[in-house]
Order: sequence, then structure tokens, then C-alpha cells
Amino acid sequence: MANVAVTLGMNVTTIFRWLAKFADGGQNALLANPIPGRPPKVSAEEMRWIARAVRDNTPQQFKFEFGLWTLSLLRELINRELGKSLSLAIRTLLGVKPYTDAHTRGLAIDLAQEAAGMVDTRVGIINITIEELVRLGHELPSFGTLDAIAEQAGVCRRRGGFVRTRCSAIDCQPAQMARSTAGK
Repeated sequence: MANVAVTLGMNVTTIFRWLAKFADGGQNALLANPIPGRPPKVSAEEMRWIARAVRDNTPQQFKFEFGLWTLSLLRELINRELGKSLSLAIRTLLGVKPYTDAHTRGLAIDLAQEAAGMVDTRVGIINITIEELVRLGHELPSFGTLDAIAEQAGVCRRRGGFVRTRCSAIDCQPAQMARSTAGK
């Protein structure tokens, strides 16, 4: 039995347990037990459809006004096209890390500061930040938040460098941000 266990990469106890089950109930006794918990709301085929829809289409092709896929648009698409209502489960379903935590907020600021070193426009900073957040599997912040982060990163670059302040645009200096973005 030890050789069988090693060959299968299993523990010897597992092999003996399987043999006992087979002896008691035959081949059917070895079938996997149902997985406990609520069944998934979205089937494997529906997940493939969602992936194709997002990969091959823009939101405008589904009659949405906004041109960038967001979790809320995906939630609405699933509701409209599949007739299923998902709350925050969409984030878990897609394996997306939420933007709400301080780490991700700091990451967005860091990415914008790096982008400001490569491009001169706020739009360029926003686009690079979005691409990197998506590549890293993070939920995107609102456009207003991205715009404020990009503006702050651009201001820092124009002033001749970055001071390491993770709490810049949104968390600590809302009055200063409001002044720096006023009239834009």
C-alpha cells in the first residue's frame, strides 16, 4: 500500500479509507460527496458568456452610456441579460480585489505617481493607472477619485519630484485638492 500511496501522491491512510468505502458500497461509494453550501448563482456556461461579453464587447454595445467595464455595469449586464441579481458577489465571482482598503488606495496613488513620470497629461496618468490596477486584479476607483489622484501626481511632478505621502489627494488634503482642481 505504501507504494500505491507514493505513486498517487496520497497518504496511506487515504488509500485504506478508499478501500474500506469500496468494500462497503462498491464504486458508487467512491463518488465525490456534494459540496456543502449554497449552489453558485452563475453557472459555468454563464461565466463563459460573461467573460466573452466583456472581452469581445464594450459597454456601449450593450446600450450602456459608459465606455469602461465596471463592477456595477457587470452587475447590471448580468441582471439584464441573464435575469440574475447579484450584489457584491460579482467581485468575489470575478476574483477582483476591492478598492475600498487603504492598501489599494495607496497602490493607486503610487501607480499614478509612477505614471506621472512617464506621461505629461492627466488623461495619460489615469489611463496608465487604470491599466495597472486592472492588470493587478483590483477594482477601479470612481473616475472622480482617479482624476484627483492623477491631478495630485501631476502637481507633484511639476513641482520637481515626489514627496512620499500616501495620504495625498483623497485622504488627508481634501481642501488643498479642491483648490488645485478648481477651475479645471
